[in-house]
Amino acid sequence: IIKAVNGSGNSFNVTVNVDEIPPPAFTKPAYPVLEPWYVNSDTTLLSFTKSNAMAKQLEYFPGNGHILKEVKITAKKIVQGSQNLNGPGNADVVLDEKDLEKAGKKTFRQLFEQNIKGFREVLEIHHDTIRIWYYIYRKPIFLIVNGERIDQLYNLFNFKQYIEFNSAEDIKGMEIISSPKYASNYDNKFFPMAPADNFAFVEITTRSGNPMIENTPGMYLYKPLAISWPKQFYKPKYTVKDTVKHIEDLRSTLDWEPNIITDDNGKATVYFYAAGKPSTYTIIMEGCDFNGNLGYEFQKINIRKPKSNTK
Repeated sequence: IIKAVNGSGNSFNVTVNVDEIPPPAFTKPAYPVLEPWYVNSDTTLLSFTKSNAMAKQLEYFPGNGHILKEVKITAKKIVQGSQNLNGPGNADVVLDEKDLEKAGKKTFRQLFEQNIKGFREVLEIHHDTIRIWYYIYRKPIFLIVNGERIDQLYNLFNFKQYIEFNSAEDIKGMEIISSPKYASNYDNKFFPMAPADNFAFVEITTRSGNPMIENTPGMYLYKPLAISWPKQFYKPKYTVKDTVKHIEDLRSTLDWEPNIITDDNGKATVYFYAAGKPSTYTIIMEGCDFNGNLGYEFQKINIRKPKSNTK
């Protein structure tokens, strides 16, 4: 929280603006994947896929058994404290606190544009008066905040300013109601004399319960990208006299050492346990010294099954 105060420690009428840099977002590749992944795949990828499937089988069913297909359990999103006439979560589109947390400082209008199909702005002229109105397809939108039509309560209410000034951080939930299934209760309450299915509604639930969102002057909530601490690459540990029967080790990548520092003689020791099956392993080493010189080494080693001593 960034807060501007005077010499007495009190907030005063000042605006705090922060130039935020949005974190990079992952996007799917633009080109279509025309063929299955296994077409023209090399032997390394095929071997890895087969081993990965076997590892999952052994992890969950060390003995006999089969892995069942994935089952997805979905639940209805609920907005706590919602005054939705159909009941919380009963709407065509529901944005709960988790969705709004991810949205950050996106305005209501940006949320509408990203989540409401058919949302559009229309410039209307009536008797030389220009007015901006918003629609979901052909249905005009009415804003309901905490169960009340706020444009009925405030004559000076400006829809455009409201949706472009307030942001996702100011509310707990947003429910878009446009289909006849959900809009009928709103039609009966707010437009009982009008034909049914002529309007769309957006139910907003604020944190304070007040229809007019109050913003504290001189204060700014900044949420930077959290630090992601590096994780250590997992290495199994076995003792020489270990007689416990372990799950077969089917790893394809055995070791990753991002921070190897050599001694004064340029030497360092790295250890790893081989996987369960004898095979040929590839070692790739890359590094640099304090003068910026780069080094690269590529080797292969053979891991063979030890011979048992029989009499």
